Amino acid sequence: MRPGGTRHPERPWWGPREGVDPPNPFFTPYLFGLSSRHQDLWATAFLVVAIAISRMFAFPASIWEQDEAYFGCAVLNFDVTANHPHPPWFPLWIALGKLVHVVVEEPTLALQIISFAASVWVVFPLVALFALWLRRDLAVAAAVLYIFTPATLLLSGRAFSGPLATALLVCALAFWLRTNGGSRGAAAGSVMAGLCLLTRPHLFPPIAAVLGYRVFVSRSSMERLLVVAPLAVAMLIGFGAVTLDAGGVWPLWQALEQHAEYHFGALAEVELTFSDSGLARAFLKSEFALAWIGLVFLGLGGLHRYRRQFRGAVVVALLGLGPLVVTIYKFSYAGNVRYTLPIIALGSGFAVLGMVFLVRKLAVPTVAVICVVIFVAAWPALKEYRRIESPPVRAVESALKEVGRRAR
Repeated sequence: MRPGGTRHPERPWWGPREGVDPPNPFFTPYLFGLSSRHQDLWATAFLVVAIAISRMFAFPASIWEQDEAYFGCAVLNFDVTANHPHPPWFPLWIALGKLVHVVVEEPTLALQIISFAASVWVVFPLVALFALWLRRDLAVAAAVLYIFTPATLLLSGRAFSGPLATALLVCALAFWLRTNGGSRGAAAGSVMAGLCLLTRPHLFPPIAAVLGYRVFVSRSSMERLLVVAPLAVAMLIGFGAVTLDAGGVWPLWQALEQHAEYHFGALAEVELTFSDSGLARAFLKSEFALAWIGLVFLGLGGLHRYRRQFRGAVVVALLGLGPLVVTIYKFSYAGNVRYTLPIIALGSGFAVLGMVFLVRKLAVPTVAVICVVIFVAAWPALKEYRRIESPPVRAVESALKEVGRRAR
């Protein structure tokens, strides 16, 4: 009972069971929280294999965008003065690409493999995060909803930092917001946050906002230090290495200034309707995107009554989703689908809760049907995506063949 004689609302049936901790955000063989560990292990294995197989069917025959080529060039030769890659330089993303490139000949393929792996692993941090306010089967359903969103499916094998950075962001939040996380959760979340920012520094706003909250609620000075120190050390090492490679701060500043002038100059000329936005296109049709947004707001509205019981959900909504939306729609090109991945990831936990308020205990089978329909509807496009190279790649290959023919 709270001061003043009022009571907390009873624990809702859709919330996590009292006394049951969320799973480890990094990995667990028991995602579903079943009473039978044997059944849970097999169910988890089946889900992971199903996700991996779906990613294989969505693995493209080639790269499709200029930025993928820039990243590939950076794997071969990291040179900020040549825009390989463009600011903010993605140091961990390129370092991982170089590591995989040791055993894979194509540099962009090395990056695609990393995206593929991240798009499978993401199920573990997603379930751990959503289990802060959803019972386990609903948390799994919310993770699956994100994983089988059309944009997530089609971007899962691309040479972009988005899939890995999104997974690391979710993992950081899941560690930081665990009620029993303590010093270990503080340190683990800080490490994941640092890795996230070294993969995609654009995600600084939500990381900074949740870090500030985590410092505020820490119980000791040591815990506060562990929230901040690993992230700071990771950033110092990562961007220190970039600075040394560039030959000092001045070349970095020149590259950043040039890129910012181009980026914000182009951004000022862009006028987008909602149907042109990346979020609308992420769901193939703006009507589907609006339905998803409606479910998110329905879930947030229903959660308001339980905000004291599920503080983690409130933090994710206000300090995670809020800064992401502002960053993407004010400081980025909002028409780019891949920029919306973190929004869809964090929002899916609230979308499934909205579905619970609409169809109650039919939410899980409803999500399953939606995912099957998405995959079946996308199948013709996926076959072409896997089999036929992109038009720019085909054009370059045709030109090279013509040059070779004339040289003979």
